[in-house]
Amino acid sequence: MGAPGGPGPGRRRAEAMSDATPAAPLIGELLLAREHIRADDLNAALRFQAEQGGRLGAVLLRMGAVTAERLYAGLSDQLGLAWARFDDLDEAALRGGQKALERCAGPLLRLGLLAWLTEAGWQLASADPLDAEVREFAQAQPELQGARWWLMAPDDVQRWVQRLEQGDLVMQALDERALREMAEDAPVIAWVNNLIAQAVESRASDIHLEPGEREFEVRLRIDGQLHTRLALGMDRYPAVASRIKLVAGLDIAERRLPQDGRISTRAAGAEMDVRVSSIPAVYGESIVMRLLPKKRADLSLERLGLRPSQLRQFKRWLGLANGLVLVTGPTGAGKSTTLYSALAATNDQTRKILTVEDPVEFRLPQVIQVQAQPDIGYTFARALRAFLRHDPDIIMVGEIRDRETAEIAIQSALTGHLVLATLHTNDAPSAVTRLVDMGVEPFLVGASLRAVMAQRLV
Repeated sequence: MGAPGGPGPGRRRAEAMSDATPAAPLIGELLLAREHIRADDLNAALRFQAEQGGRLGAVLLRMGAVTAERLYAGLSDQLGLAWARFDDLDEAALRGGQKALERCAGPLLRLGLLAWLTEAGWQLASADPLDAEVREFAQAQPELQGARWWLMAPDDVQRWVQRLEQGDLVMQALDERALREMAEDAPVIAWVNNLIAQAVESRASDIHLEPGEREFEVRLRIDGQLHTRLALGMDRYPAVASRIKLVAGLDIAERRLPQDGRISTRAAGAEMDVRVSSIPAVYGESIVMRLLPKKRADLSLERLGLRPSQLRQFKRWLGLANGLVLVTGPTGAGKSTTLYSALAATNDQTRKILTVEDPVEFRLPQVIQVQAQPDIGYTFARALRAFLRHDPDIIMVGEIRDRETAEIAIQSALTGHLVLATLHTNDAPSAVTRLVDMGVEPFLVGASLRAVMAQRLV
């Protein structure tokens, strides 16, 4: 952050300053009246400001026409704010403020905003307390409502920011080492392994670890419903969370940003892929583990729970030479399992089958399965374009998410391929509306769509 009088957003800050203190003298006039600058230096600074822009205080400093101490003493009086020098602040108090405001400590330092708590309440120091971005950020933090503001020279602010950041790096290294030691403790390893094994034995699709103020809960999603299995004291949670993050390849020291990872393990006699997602929450990181068996011996249409008439109809759809067949339903309704069972039923070695998924949940023999990787530009749509040159008979799309994917899937269906895909809608009729809302022409939907099956777990 620049000194008061810096370039760029200074206009917005100057307007705010003028509104806040309508009777305050201009800083140039104030310094001149105190004989802290000479009239010719002020005139030269004003000419430079008119030609080059910027704020007067910064111009005077660059010219060497005034010392930082005299400038900030003047600004302090002009703005009606107390002036804090570097030595006026206490490192322990500033670190305490960072810890209390951990969820926004990074942005605080980025904005050059120092915060500490006293018996009188929160105190905030900035080189430019009337900067619009600084004010908006502070006002958005509930704890900082009504805080007392202090003015501080930019060099002093920067010295404190550097000291706090260097200290954070040291503490982060120590913190990470401690977390690794906890994560590699034998009882913690055994507990996490047993948790995954019990979830697999219970036929759970997801494990939820949810931290609270005093306890964290473990909940399993079984047949679409969440069931609480146990609650333990929060003193155990850092070790458990660190163990899961460690084996999933996540940064165990990063607790402020969402992370995603994956674990390959063997649990309850089954080879499993475990997708791990962590998000920062009020009482700690919430972690969800999606359990994906690498192989499924029970991928059978007869085990899906369809009525005999529904099963016969679904099998007729799978026998079509071309067209689009959609399976819809809410998240966790078993749409992917239905499509995998459909592929297993149609995989008679006489047809070429390609799938594009994110992620590949089950491995199927004699099926070419492709993992979409949007982060490198390998999207569903790009994979589908490549599929059309790969002589497929059946194409499975893990999820139609956007217009481009929908249009290419329909193009594939209209050019002699059977396309199976999932779509997020609550019922079958909504699938047509959803495709049209994505931007697909209604006549293309009508020409390609052969069937829609909506499902949910009950």
